[in-house]
Amino acid sequence: MTRFIQICASQNNLFALDEEGEVYQYHFNVKTWARLNKVDPGPGEGETADGSRRPRGLGATARPVED
Repeated sequence: MTRFIQICASQNNLFALDEEGEVYQYHFNVKTWARLNKVDPGPGEGETADGSRRPRGLGATARPVED
């Protein structure tokens, strides 16, 4: 089972961060967590000024969590 280390709630959404840096969104209609897909950075994106990698962005699609 996935262990969340941080949960963020707003008026209409609930998000969680797991130990591996994956972000999840809770779907109230089906009462389950869905992992948000990552989007690979395009050419020239994803690097900081010193050349190190920055965390990748998140996509808008989600998939159910499989235990």
